Amino acid sequence: MVETSEQIRRLQRLLEAAILLNSKLSLKDLTEIILEIVRTDVPVERVTAFRVDHEKQIVYSLVAQEADEEIRLPIGSGIAGTVARFGTEIDVTDAYADSRFNPTFDRILNFQTKDLLALPVFNREGDVVGVLELLNRLRPIDESDINFLRGIAIYVGLAMQNAWLYQQALMKQQVEEELVQMRDRLAQMERVTMMAQAVSGVVHELNNPLAIAMGNLGLLKDDLGPLTEHLNHLVAVESAIDRTAMAVRRFVNLAGDYGGEYQTTDLENLLRQVIELRRPEWEHFGISATIEVESMPAIHVQQGQLQLAFMHLLLNAEDACIRNPIEKRISVRAQHIDERRAIQIEIEDNGPGIPKAAHEQVFKAFYTTKAAGSAAGLGLTAVRAIVERHHGRVWFVTRRGRGTTFTVELPDAF
Repeated sequence: MVETSEQIRRLQRLLEAAILLNSKLSLKDLTEIILEIVRTDVPVERVTAFRVDHEKQIVYSLVAQEADEEIRLPIGSGIAGTVARFGTEIDVTDAYADSRFNPTFDRILNFQTKDLLALPVFNREGDVVGVLELLNRLRPIDESDINFLRGIAIYVGLAMQNAWLYQQALMKQQVEEELVQMRDRLAQMERVTMMAQAVSGVVHELNNPLAIAMGNLGLLKDDLGPLTEHLNHLVAVESAIDRTAMAVRRFVNLAGDYGGEYQTTDLENLLRQVIELRRPEWEHFGISATIEVESMPAIHVQQGQLQLAFMHLLLNAEDACIRNPIEKRISVRAQHIDERRAIQIEIEDNGPGIPKAAHEQVFKAFYTTKAAGSAAGLGLTAVRAIVERHHGRVWFVTRRGRGTTFTVELPDAF
């Protein structure tokens, strides 16, 4: 009667195991359930569940009870690796007397394996997908225990396969979503490129009429003479045209030489050009600016490329400090560091800072913290590419709630 009652209880446990295992798709959750069920019914000191990766030809532990270290070994090596290769059970009464046992993990995990029982876990196709390893039994393991473990192993194998297929489906879905996003961003980049070409054409078209207007305005001033009552109005018009022409020239200087040949360049002047191009926007948004640009030696660079890099960094700083509700501040510092034979440019904002989780993503293509559709996420990627092309480096220091400083360092000769 007692034996029958024990069999019924274990059948009930198998039924519960089947329900639980098939209700969980996370490999971690699945493993925890495995170990709890096994250890409750077959008392041992430790249970380890291994996953078999046939593609990489390794066996690795999903969970090793009371051990934080992952156990990883080639298929065919050690007890678990041998079970994974041949798909047979191995019952070892004296671990250190068995040549297949690898004592390395005992030393790493500070554990003493005395005996062990290892069982293969199969999937629907009969392939070994896992190994259950029971270490240091607290009572003898009899045939009913073995049958119970074999029964559990069937459900474990099915659940492992389901979990693995589910994980692969999620990865496939993620890849497909990323491809869709990339296609959208590439399409957006194409539209931006076409717009940039159109705007560049418009700017060049504006240049000639502005020059003609300025010339004719000069002639009109000469004709009217210095005493005419309309002279003040003409001077105001001339000033407005001159400011517009200057803005057009700055845009042409920036956009007209995206790459270009390397040439000896006054970096101080180049940096100030980009700053002056952004200054009207700073006034519009109420951004205060501190500019500390020292005289620096001329260096051999692609002017358009470096202008583009500085422009991206200034735009990022603007976007960050605009989010400061109290004060909006940008600082630009540039100096020559003699001992390193380098030129260093720092662009600092007092925005919210870059979240720690995003630190490794900042320079990656398509990563952006801006609103959807407002940025392609390529600005800082371009900055790093340009700086590294000039044999320099770029990095940032950020403090939560206190802002971010991007630093560009370029060699003064290469």
